[in-house]
Amino acid sequence: MAISCLSTCAAFLGDDLSMGRGYSTDICNCLTDEARASPGWKLAIQEIDGAIGSLILRRSVPKVAGARLLNLGCGPLYYRGWINADYCSLIRLLRQRDFRPDWQLDATKPWRAPDDYFDGIFTQHMIDALYYKDAIFVLDECFRALKPGAWLRISLADLDKFMSCKALNVRYPDMSVSRPKAISFIAYSSCRKSLWDSNLMIQVLTARRFVNVRETEFRAGTDTRLAEKDHEVKRDESFYAEAQKPCNNYW
Repeated sequence: MAISCLSTCAAFLGDDLSMGRGYSTDICNCLTDEARASPGWKLAIQEIDGAIGSLILRRSVPKVAGARLLNLGCGPLYYRGWINADYCSLIRLLRQRDFRPDWQLDATKPWRAPDDYFDGIFTQHMIDALYYKDAIFVLDECFRALKPGAWLRISLADLDKFMSCKALNVRYPDMSVSRPKAISFIAYSSCRKSLWDSNLMIQVLTARRFVNVRETEFRAGTDTRLAEKDHEVKRDESFYAEAQKPCNNYW
């Protein structure tokens, strides 16, 4: 039933392609990929690969000279002098030969990093690749591993912007975008497992004991070392939030 519904949605969205509205391509690809979900044996292989990778590749956080700034979920964006961390598996390392993060990290498992270690943590469009319970675990690990007084900066796809069609209208200004299409895009693209807006993120960060939690703007923030790393490509579809670990240990 789910595959049938997704196929129907993909066919509906695909109608725009025949009218020259190429902006639907990404949405259709996401929906049809979902409809062709991996069979159970492929999912099992992925789980085994991830488990083996975690055992073999898992390492303690590497040492760096100077400030300990963490680029969490770095993908292809490596920052010189930072600790660039991302999830690794054996299959991913074989397929992406140039993918070699400094710290091979499954962020949903306890981090091999001391308490009060990092001078700042920056993460963009990574938290929404996790289920909510895993995202909360990652935020707790960020809190634990940050030095007192240090900042966490997060950017994510903004559900509000997609609900209002603003994000896709900016990307495709000559096309009309409906709310169903915009919601389908954010729900099915980039392997997202959770959806966020700034209000939800602020509530969660506050509940995880961070202080001075607030929404901010593109490349604007208290710790400019973090804020300046905001990626221009994601600007029009993102929200930006920052939060501080309390300066004392009485939290």
